[in-house]
Formats: sequence, structure tokens, C-alpha cells
Amino acid sequence: MKLIFTIERSKEVPHFGYVRDIERKLNEELRLKDFGAGLTGGFLFVLRSFKPGSLSNDFFKPIEVYRPRKKEVCISYVIPYYITVRENKLEVSRYVVNGLLESILKLKELGVKNYDVDAFYSEVQKICEDYLHGSSSL
Repeated sequence: MKLIFTIERSKEVPHFGYVRDIERKLNEELRLKDFGAGLTGGFLFVLRSFKPGSLSNDFFKPIEVYRPRKKEVCISYVIPYYITVRENKLEVSRYVVNGLLESILKLKELGVKNYDVDAFYSEVQKICEDYLHGSSSL
């Protein structure tokens, strides 16, 4: 089974259709790639945001990476509230992509065995840059 990308959002993050576009593009491009057997179950990227002054801001780190199951990884990424209320597709997409890439770098800290994190990062970066470049021309 190949890695499946899923991007979820907390209720405070508006439903950006183009975030689903990023998710779909990653799944299309990565489905035939093989980076090793160490991470094959799923890659869950959760976007979270909290209104200013919310207590929740104090309890969440900007990025949390953990492995709920042996072959899966879950990343919780806090996107600033002021970004979530903007309608600028390119700006929000850039923020999501930067968070995703930053999160993948954190995978090294987990010490995922039998997985080429560097090759995975490079491939995701290339796919996301192509996506953003295509989005900027809209």
C-alpha cells in the first residue's frame, strides 16, 4: 500500500477548496513513488487555528508530529487565524505548503526507519512548487 495524503481542518479553519487541490495533487503524483516501507499507512496533515485570545492557543505547539500507528504519521499544524480569514488563494496555499514542508522536516526527529525522508521532502517540495506556480498564474 502506498502513502495516502490527507489534509483535515479544525472547525475554525474555513473550507478552502484549493487545500483539497493540494491534497489531490500530492496523492496523484506520489501514488507511484516508493520511498521505503517505513511509512506506508497514511500521512495525516491537520490544519488547526484558534481565534485570538482563545485558551487553545496556549495548549498547541505550532507543529506537532507523532505516529499514531507504526506505519502512519500525523502532523498537527497551527495556521494563524488572520490567514484563515483571507480569501487570497495563493497566500493561503503558500502558508499550507510551507507548513507541510516544515512538518516533513520534523519527520527526521521521529527517526522513521526504512524511509527516505529527504527524497520524500524533495518530491513533495517539487509538486507543491509546481502547484503554487500554476496557481499564481490564475
